[in-house]
Amino acid sequence: MTAAISCREISVVVEKHTLLEDVSVDVATNEWLCVLGPNGAGKTTLLRAITGALRTATGEIALMGRPIASMHSRERARLVAVVPQVPVIPPGMEVLDYVLLGRTPYHGLLSSIDGHDVEIARDALHELELDRFTTRRVDSLSGGERQRVIVARALAQEAPILLLDEPTSSLDIGHQQDVLELVDRLRRARDLTVVSTMHDLTLAAQYSDRLMLLRDGRVVCEGDEVEVMTAENLERYYGARVAVIDGPYGRAIVPYRPTREEHRDE
Repeated sequence: MTAAISCREISVVVEKHTLLEDVSVDVATNEWLCVLGPNGAGKTTLLRAITGALRTATGEIALMGRPIASMHSRERARLVAVVPQVPVIPPGMEVLDYVLLGRTPYHGLLSSIDGHDVEIARDALHELELDRFTTRRVDSLSGGERQRVIVARALAQEAPILLLDEPTSSLDIGHQQDVLELVDRLRRARDLTVVSTMHDLTLAAQYSDRLMLLRDGRVVCEGDEVEVMTAENLERYYGARVAVIDGPYGRAIVPYRPTREEHRDE
């Protein structure tokens, strides 16, 4: 079966700094892969490479069986939708107009947004229970509402692959759960393939199908939460002291403060 995303020996070097080195991974259709790693590990760089946005990337990347090197940027945008960590939202833009930006890949220089595009955008807003915000300014919404609008724009793009860069980083715990539940529901309903980066290790373990841990641009560990989320791995690659707790809701990662005895041993 053809992978939705196939990466072979992807490397990115910028000004003699290696951001990714020989990263290879396949992501199956409808799978949720979560990319983990400390700051500077190369997580966002990998997502950008998958979109074809990095000209400095070497190696081979294929989307739905097609090499991205053979695609126009508009073709790639029809296959991959991105929810960035820091989205660019034009000041004063209303919600419907912002979601309609997701229809850009379907229009050339001489065509414009039409009724079909508006219908798709409104359907995306309805699916995310955002109908009442259609004429609201995006910058007037709460953090959770704004994040759902950004996801709605990605849905309006009608791409089979969804990339999420730290989708919960600026949200409180309740909205974090809301956004991830929403993504998981949409993934199953629309048969989406999802690749996300996340810092919250417990949420990553509970929502993704598979985990990949990067350190200094290289893949150091890959597998399910039992294989990747170990106290030894997290201390080695994050420099963190954690307790790993398995319970009825999955694996939880709990940081703990060193005891006085541990401080003395150091």
